[in-house]
Amino acid sequence: MRKTLFIILFSTFLIITLDNQQIFAAPGGYFDGKAVPTTSGGTTTVITDNNAGTGDGLRYGPNPVLYFTENVNIRKIYIIADKTSDAAVSFYSDDAGTKLIRSITFDKFTYGVWNDISVDNVKKITFHKTSVNSNNPAIKEFDVITEQMISYLEPVNNLTVTKITDSSVALHWDNPSSENFIGVELYKNGKMISSLSKEKTEYQITGLESNTEYTFEIYAVYTPRIRSVAVLKTVKTLEEIPIVEITNLKADAKYDRVKLSWTLPESEFFSHVNIYRKKVEEKLFFDRLFGASSVSAATTSDGYTPMFETNGTYWTDLTVDPETTYSYKVTSENIEGKESNGVTIEVTTPSEPLPTMDGVSATQDENGDYVVTWTSPTTGRVKVLISGKEYATVDAATQKIVIPKEDMKLNFFGGYDAKLVPISERGTEGKPVQVPVVGETKVDLPFSFDEFMQTVISILAWAAPFILLSLVLIFWRPFIEFLRKAILAKGGRVKQ
Repeated sequence: MRKTLFIILFSTFLIITLDNQQIFAAPGGYFDGKAVPTTSGGTTTVITDNNAGTGDGLRYGPNPVLYFTENVNIRKIYIIADKTSDAAVSFYSDDAGTKLIRSITFDKFTYGVWNDISVDNVKKITFHKTSVNSNNPAIKEFDVITEQMISYLEPVNNLTVTKITDSSVALHWDNPSSENFIGVELYKNGKMISSLSKEKTEYQITGLESNTEYTFEIYAVYTPRIRSVAVLKTVKTLEEIPIVEITNLKADAKYDRVKLSWTLPESEFFSHVNIYRKKVEEKLFFDRLFGASSVSAATTSDGYTPMFETNGTYWTDLTVDPETTYSYKVTSENIEGKESNGVTIEVTTPSEPLPTMDGVSATQDENGDYVVTWTSPTTGRVKVLISGKEYATVDAATQKIVIPKEDMKLNFFGGYDAKLVPISERGTEGKPVQVPVVGETKVDLPFSFDEFMQTVISILAWAAPFILLSLVLIFWRPFIEFLRKAILAKGGRVKQ
């Protein structure tokens, strides 16, 4: 009956203490025992009343004594006293104080903070001087935390495993509602791995071995860092989930895009692929000329930039430059988020094709100005040349330009000395196109007039020596006769 009453009273006291945030001292303190004798022969609990100013009168009286109604295991001590080295606190397992468990001098304690200590089966505590010539110690405040009290602290609730992989375990729990609760401590197989604030209710433990059993412990921590009993959860990680690479990685390169394609792995654990890219230094001429590519297993992701992720079998990169070599890496990721080393492929984009002008025509408006139009291009720009000099540059999307009649010039053949030059969005210029006369549409020939004349001149320059030699061989007799007559006419003599 006495033991049951003690537990009820102690539990009630603890709940009141926690609710009022007086976790370190309160009337009655953290010992639930008999009163402390005073110099006047009366009794008081002043050294456990959370008031360091009320206990000084014990200096000259009988040695202070604390009693517990039943034996306890002490885990923490809080003390404020004269910092004297010739005083000690002793712990006994009986009321009479004949069975000494342990005696600790005051200089072994840190004053004004909670000291960790482990003394079991304590029934009585005394404070006394250790030197004949010294005074009894002045105890101003003294509190203890017992193992029995810790058993009343609310632990975390509803500890569950929310996810298990071959290398990780995710835990979730509900924290106590007490205002004195300050956080949790998490242990793995008896070793602390994290200390979390009171706002945290979940944690993922990574870096575990596959197919291995682990025991996790979570302690609720209260001020002044008193831990509740642990809540345990034993979990076995899954067997290692394989990561399978993609196959048949191919690349089709255009000047403005690269299309990648591949075959997905046949695995129930496959999730998606990750695509990375990096620019490669200048390649050899023949590699650039033929767009050579090579496939190899990737060993590092240094220099690669993440580009895209998909569970499909192709992807097109629209952010490439012409005449540039790129290395692409495609990795597989399984359902547990583990990524493979990946497969790489290098590809060189070809040069940009020259832009062309189509559907060029000219008309005159009511003012006699020339309105030159075209059907394509519709992107990039169009540069206008008059007499070989740049006259204007317009947006190709306008598909026209107005040239005042006084600015238009005629060429040697009586046509307009005006040409249009297409310019791509990347700045590449195409071949100039002659502006046709009014009423005619420019017909695109396989060569321009300038090109024709240059070709004719080149042919003549190459063939002229042969033509001259042929004439000499054909007309050598008349030529010799002409020379003979010319010499005789001047009184010369020709040797036969």
